[in-house]
Parts: sequence; structure tokens; C-alpha cells
Amino acid sequence: SDDITLLLLDIGRRDSASSQISREFRRGPKLTGRVETWLRRELDQHSVPEQVIGELMLVVEEIVSNVDKYAQLPTDAGIRVMALVNPLEIGIEVIDSGPDFNPLAQSERAELGAATNDAAIGGLGLYLITALTDRQSYRRVDGCNILRVTKLLEQAQE
Repeated sequence: SDDITLLLLDIGRRDSASSQISREFRRGPKLTGRVETWLRRELDQHSVPEQVIGELMLVVEEIVSNVDKYAQLPTDAGIRVMALVNPLEIGIEVIDSGPDFNPLAQSERAELGAATNDAAIGGLGLYLITALTDRQSYRRVDGCNILRVTKLLEQAQE
């Protein structure tokens, strides 16, 4: 009588108001700018609030620039960016074919509030990503790293 069992299911809802967009970008000059320009245009078409777009642009810039710099991809490799937009949330996936690397588990995390002279280099990007999104996940599928971030829209409008 004192044992409690709880089963929680998180089932992603896809309704007629959901839209999935995807595009592959080749590495090269102004990669992050090209990704941001495309994603901003797409999110504007879905009437996403400007504050949410601004936050997602910071997150996407951080993810894409880190993949570009550190994923050991060939010069002409592609990076796929996908977004699922619905009235409740925006999910963004960045997919690359670099070596297996889970940034959520394997990246250094900066210690906030540390003295400037004692602070480690790096780790603030991961803090930014987790602070500006509501959920983050990583998986490895068919030789690709897939980092997904989700921003809930209800919280942004409160």
C-alpha cells in the first residue's frame, strides 16, 4: 500500500499545424550565417515569436559552429539541420557524420561564477544551449551524430 508506480509517456503530438523542414548545408564560408538565414526565414513563416527566434539563433549558431570546427568532417561534408514546428514547441536537430560524440555527456561544462583567471576555456556554449532550450537529447544513428534541442512555446509566451 505504500508503493507507488508511475508511468509517464511523452508522446510527440503531430497534427495538421505541424510542419517539418529540413536542409543540408555544405561546410564552407559563412556556414553558420547560411543556416541562420534559412532557419530564421522558415520560423518567421510559422509566426514564431521574435524572442524565441533570437534564442534559437544563438543555440543553432553554437551547435553548427562547434560541429564545423570540431567534428573532423571533410571540407565538403554536409551538415543537416531539421526543424519540427508546431503550436506547442520547436524541435531542432543538427546531424553530422563525424566521429561518435555526445556533447551533452562528453563536453566540458564551464563553472559559472568562477574567477576569470581560474575559469576553464570552453563549456559556456553547452551552458547556453541548456539554458535557452527546454529539452536536449543526443543519439547516434547510422553513423551520424544527432543532437536535438526543443524549445517549448507556451513558456515563451507567458
